[in-house]
Amino acid sequence: MNTRFLLACFAVFVLWMGVDFLFHGVLLVDSYQQTAALWRPEEEAKIGLYTLVVLGSAIIFSTIYAFLVSPRSIRNAVLFGALFGTAGGLSFGYGMYAFMPLPHDMAITWFCSVLVEGVLGGLALGFILGN
Repeated sequence: MNTRFLLACFAVFVLWMGVDFLFHGVLLVDSYQQTAALWRPEEEAKIGLYTLVVLGSAIIFSTIYAFLVSPRSIRNAVLFGALFGTAGGLSFGYGMYAFMPLPHDMAITWFCSVLVEGVLGGLALGFILGN
């Protein structure tokens, strides 16, 4: 494993944690309060597990790009991130909306957050791992 790959994984992880904080910790606070019965109480939240999930996802995202995207370029990395984010956002945002009584704006915001994460993660990969 080379240093640039590890740096890319770390950059994606940090970006995704930041975007998650912005969307979930700032923009969606009121929506989460309005749907509090659907979520674990804050004192029961599994933040350590969540952090590991984001880290693992960042590593997998970076690995897929490093092994399967060629040629490596900022354009291809952003396109990869946008496609990854669209697929993940649909699955997360609208997959949850299909089965839980969530406000529609929450589903849209979840979709957008995953799309933004994908694009920013792709941009980071393009800068760090691009040829």
